[in-house]
Amino acid sequence: MALFTVVMEYNEGTYISQIKNASPENALRLWGTSLDLNTIPNFGSKSKKILLNELLDCNHKLVLLDKMVNAWCTSLVIRNKLILLNIIKTDTIPPNSEDG
Repeated sequence: MALFTVVMEYNEGTYISQIKNASPENALRLWGTSLDLNTIPNFGSKSKKILLNELLDCNHKLVLLDKMVNAWCTSLVIRNKLILLNIIKTDTIPPNSEDG
């Protein structure tokens, strides 16, 4: 299990959260399902549904950032607005830890 930091750039705002999971792809999907719509202006339930469909699409891939370790990015467009997502493996959580 690992801790991932997700950075979302959307509509002139930056939104940062952390999520625990075994892989960056699954962490990003879990992050999407737990996304709090109250914290992102002009991003409602329809936009979240589109985001989740994109993240669950088997053809949607994370790209390892050039010359980086444990840092990936992906992007998509929802309602003519770009969403840039960066996901960074922040730490490994020991299996027996209280947080894991």
